[in-house]
Amino acid sequence: MRPPSGELLENEYRLRISRVIDYIHHHYGEDLNLDKLAKMAGMSKFHFHRIFKSVAREPAGDFI
Repeated sequence: MRPPSGELLENEYRLRISRVIDYIHHHYGEDLNLDKLAKMAGMSKFHFHRIFKSVAREPAGDFI
């Protein structure tokens, strides 16, 4: 039995944000602007900001 589509989307968002968080940890000294991180996650910067905050429990700027 497949999980509901909302659950699949949530898992996909968590995976994408996890990749971005790993990137931030490994490239901390580089320019980590919102546009670059959003592209990495395959989202608009507005959507990325909202999803990042939901997953990481803080805005991307504060996390960095």
